[in-house]
Amino acid sequence: MKVKIKRKKCKVKIKNKKLVQPVYLPGAFDRFKKELETSSNINYFISKTYMDLFENTPPVDIHRVLVITKIEYEYAYRDLQSLNKKPTESFMNHYKSAMVFDMGGFGSTLKTILLNKIKEDCMTKSKKKVAEKKAEKTAKKNGTSAFRKCVGKELKMGIQETWAHLFSKNETQETKMSDKEISDFIKAEFPDRKTAAFNHVPFVRGRYNRGLLTKGVVPSTASVCYVPIPGTKAAKRADKETTKLEKKSTSGKLKEQVSKSKEKKVADKKVAKAKIKVRVERK
Repeated sequence: MKVKIKRKKCKVKIKNKKLVQPVYLPGAFDRFKKELETSSNINYFISKTYMDLFENTPPVDIHRVLVITKIEYEYAYRDLQSLNKKPTESFMNHYKSAMVFDMGGFGSTLKTILLNKIKEDCMTKSKKKVAEKKAEKTAKKNGTSAFRKCVGKELKMGIQETWAHLFSKNETQETKMSDKEISDFIKAEFPDRKTAAFNHVPFVRGRYNRGLLTKGVVPSTASVCYVPIPGTKAAKRADKETTKLEKKSTSGKLKEQVSKSKEKKVADKKVAKAKIKVRVERK
């Protein structure tokens, strides 16, 4: 006799256990302040802590001082919760305004402190830019590795050296180069550079004749303007009247370009200042 034994299926019920959150240690506010002072890359540290707290990247149009205040108030609020302390009404008002980046909910003293911090931060950024520009200028003068010298394609010289070489060679060789040919040559030598002086050869010639391109050494033979002879590839020495007219036209064009560039810089500065004022007023 074969006996059939029925096996009961065991149903195991597993309840969904809640994920255990990491224990929050009090004193995070003080730790954040210390790390902020010692961090080498402040922007990266701020964005990382903001991501850890709020699971989102910090807004770009908000100043980082207000982002830091939001992080600080969040840490302070969590510290109070971990210590089972009830926050005051003034603290909660500040906390709510900090979460929305609204300076209207802050007190007068806190508002002035934040505004001064924003101004100091803007000043430090501008000072850094000025220091970088000064470092570049000193590197150019000293010829250090920080400044990459612009070298021509064919002659393998700098811009001033190329100008001086062309003017001196033009006086010694038989076939003379006209101003247009000199301009075309130097443009082809430095195709990446878009300098206004490349189109104004008489202006550069005057500087060369005064020794400004050769470190104060005046050339023995002064460079002269040459005009192309019609129907031939050769060039002849220009008359005094033509040279005067060319000098006037080049100087006038250069003055116009310089004045336009100055006006543009002034307008850009005004726009930048207006944007900063609007941001501060909004905050």
